[in-house]
Amino acid sequence: MKLPQRRMYWSQQTRIAQIADVMTVKRFKATLSVLHISDNSLEVKRGQLGYDRFFKIRPLITILNDNFKKYVEVESHQCVDEQIVPFKGHHHQKVHMKKKPKKWGYKVWARAGTSGYIYQFEMAGDLKENATQINSTLGEPGKVVLRLRASLPKEVAAFFDNYFASPDLLVELKARDLFGTCTLQVNRSGKCPLLTDKEMKTKGRGSVDYRLDKNSELIVCKWFDNKSVLLASNIHSIEPITQVKRYDKSKKEHVFVSCPTIVKNYNQCMGGLDKADMLSSLYRIFHKSRKWY
Repeated sequence: MKLPQRRMYWSQQTRIAQIADVMTVKRFKATLSVLHISDNSLEVKRGQLGYDRFFKIRPLITILNDNFKKYVEVESHQCVDEQIVPFKGHHHQKVHMKKKPKKWGYKVWARAGTSGYIYQFEMAGDLKENATQINSTLGEPGKVVLRLRASLPKEVAAFFDNYFASPDLLVELKARDLFGTCTLQVNRSGKCPLLTDKEMKTKGRGSVDYRLDKNSELIVCKWFDNKSVLLASNIHSIEPITQVKRYDKSKKEHVFVSCPTIVKNYNQCMGGLDKADMLSSLYRIFHKSRKWY
């Protein structure tokens, strides 16, 4: 039962016995004012070996990740994406992302299933987590995928967007017998000789062009809908070609457009974090505090 103010749980008109009978409002406020998740006397100072930027909440991060894995069956399709924990106070880890529904807050790298359940997460800019370097020439976004993918069974397929993706990452996953599918930026496609956007537009909506590397079993596919979309995978192919329903502005009616399997699977499996954001927004905890933690 959510009330507008904390004191209302003890107020005579809106008293909630399950809370008010446990302790007084003064005792609750006194406890809340000195609540810490970790022992501050053990904190390593900035600049010293072993410094942890998220020391204040490290036990909470560890407990949550352990429990997320323990109490659920692993889904066969999971996605890696970014998430924002809303916060507008003062802290050097706070970011501003104008295209997000919650524009200010802490950035989190997370792995979720198609159901919206989050299996694992790490804080962006976490020096302690990043201290363990992965033996790879990939950039930091690629290493995020490898870290979050490491604890999964090999048969689980991972999906991620073009922020993390590169052909080198998919080749690295394949070398570890892991599956991945992603969208690609044109400048990260490894100069794959695909048709240009102009040529794809001439062929019409639903046109497909692809290239397959037999050595790495990596496929790069370009599909034209309203605009071209570039995808890559080491598990999915373009076959079978299916039909998807789209609206045609010129005809002012819905039409069916050819769509390769790699696009269909990516669209079905990539929205796990978006669903998690929607569900968490329904149960957001509003707790104003001057302290960042």
